[in-house]
Amino acid sequence: MSRLSILVFAAAIGLAGRGGGQPPPPAETPVVVAGFKTTCVLGGEHRLTCYGQAVGDGTGGAHFAPVATNLGQVKAVALSAFLPFGCAIVGDPTTGPAGPVSCWIDSGAPTPVPGISDARAISVGGPGACAVLAADASVRCWSLTNPFGTNNYVSPFFPSTPSSVRGLQTGVVQVSVGQHFACAVQSTDSRVYCWGRNDAGQLGRGSVGAATDPELDASVPVVGLQAKQVAAGTDHACAIAGDDTVKCWGDSTSGQLGNGKNATSFVPTPQVASGIAAATGVSASAAYTCAVLADRTARCWGQNLPTVPYAGTLGVGRLPSGSRGKKPDRANTPLPVKGLTGAMFISTGGTHACASGFPLSVHCWGTNSVGELAINDDTVKGSLEPVPK
Repeated sequence: MSRLSILVFAAAIGLAGRGGGQPPPPAETPVVVAGFKTTCVLGGEHRLTCYGQAVGDGTGGAHFAPVATNLGQVKAVALSAFLPFGCAIVGDPTTGPAGPVSCWIDSGAPTPVPGISDARAISVGGPGACAVLAADASVRCWSLTNPFGTNNYVSPFFPSTPSSVRGLQTGVVQVSVGQHFACAVQSTDSRVYCWGRNDAGQLGRGSVGAATDPELDASVPVVGLQAKQVAAGTDHACAIAGDDTVKCWGDSTSGQLGNGKNATSFVPTPQVASGIAAATGVSASAAYTCAVLADRTARCWGQNLPTVPYAGTLGVGRLPSGSRGKKPDRANTPLPVKGLTGAMFISTGGTHACASGFPLSVHCWGTNSVGELAINDDTVKGSLEPVPK
């Protein structure tokens, strides 16, 4: 989210499928998650620190300095790229990856999710969340509503209490929640199953539906795709295929499918993102996508915040001097994130993105309106390329 919807689960993003015989990362390697004007870092002693808006400490407003949450030890964290929501799997990581889930909304403090005690992976989107349970590798999804009585985000896609998804079998290894749709990867056949809205072809079934008639049955797989990981954005999704390429489908009007085209209509079947042959992690957001590669560099494509002068979601800096040094408005093929090496995790938020790894710590780029670049500096309005924490 992952991600937008944005899933951060060490076995699924950046660690599983590492190439080149690379050694496992040191235990202190930070995991970074970008969300809707929020950044959270899962670092030393498995403690969660957040910046920006909706940081999970029960207060609102901007946070340019780090805020430590009161969740105790955290096993995994996920943020929505579309709304100020966050969830975490809490507990001592030495007991295993699964545990109970606590979520926070807007300026509220984290509260436990009833009925979820053994989540081993989570994802948060708009306007709800999904978890993969350890007991049977099934999926439960639920809505996130504002406890303060305003901004109660509702959708027929998210039930009020954690509920199973119709047509989705057990054996799920990963789930990613976008905006009013979600996708999951099955272990039995490595196929991707999506459900929810299909008004941009984001379910990948070869057809385009209507926003007013979401498909709540997840029994139909994405056409011709077997995958290791999936990432759901606003109206598009991308997956790491079995051959480590990235394939995307759905809305392509900003180039977020990465196949060299800005489609005038929606694309309901997977398209290969150009030039990526060894992806280890992928994250999708509003109208852009980023991937981290086996050589620990990163590529991004899609929308680049053309109306925000100080920032760019693609992290590619400015165009060469021959084009007057302007930043690109968008890119329909993957571009290298400028100067980024050592990346193992990558996460796309609403208007910013972040990466972390080893020996890289945390680097973010994009807007910094409420402190989401995690640099503890309220004078910086944004960045066109990665800046270190």
